[in-house]
Amino acid sequence: MKTTIFDTPILSPVLRIGSILALKLLGWKVEGALPKADRFVMITEPHTAARDLPLMLAVAFIFRLKLHWIGKEQLFKGWRKPVMSWLGGLPIQRNSASNEVERVAHHFAGRDKIALGISPGGTRAKSQRWRSGFYWIAVQTQVPIVLSYLDFKTRRTGVGPLIQPTGDYEKDVVGMLEFYEGMEGKNPDQS
Repeated sequence: MKTTIFDTPILSPVLRIGSILALKLLGWKVEGALPKADRFVMITEPHTAARDLPLMLAVAFIFRLKLHWIGKEQLFKGWRKPVMSWLGGLPIQRNSASNEVERVAHHFAGRDKIALGISPGGTRAKSQRWRSGFYWIAVQTQVPIVLSYLDFKTRRTGVGPLIQPTGDYEKDVVGMLEFYEGMEGKNPDQS
C-alpha cells in the first residue's frame, strides 16, 4: 500500500497532537487500548454522518494506528481519489457482482501489520442489518475483529473488545451488536 497520512514524516506526529487537543476541546473522551494483534479488521460504528471520517482518523492518530478504511467508490472520483487514498481509503463497489470480499482480503496478503476499518452498516443511512463482508474478510484472512465506536450520545470514542470469528456469522454478530447497544451516531435516527 502507498504512503498514507499516517506515515507522512513530520505531519503525522503533528496531527496526533492536534487530534488529542481537538477531541479534548470538543468534549470527547477516548477509551480503551489497541489489541496486541498486528493484523485485524476494525468495525467503525455507528456510522451516520460524513463527519465520522475525520473523527475516526483522529482516533487512529491518537492510538498511533496506521488505519486503512473502506469507502464507497463514489468517494474516490476525480480529484478526491488521491486525497482519499492518502487518508488511508480503499474504494469498494457496493453493488457489484464481483467478489469484493476476495478483493479487499487481498490487501492483507504479505503484510505483517494492517488494520482495516469497515462500517458494517455499509452506509450512513439507517439499515436494518449489517452487511457481512467485514466478517468474511476476517474469516478469509484469519484475523480478529476489533470493535471501535463513536458514541455521540456520551461523546465517547475508542476501541472495545477483540472478537475472534468462529465462522458462524449469526452467532458471532449477536455479541458485536450487544456491544453497540445504546450507542448513537451523529444522526441518532439513523443508528
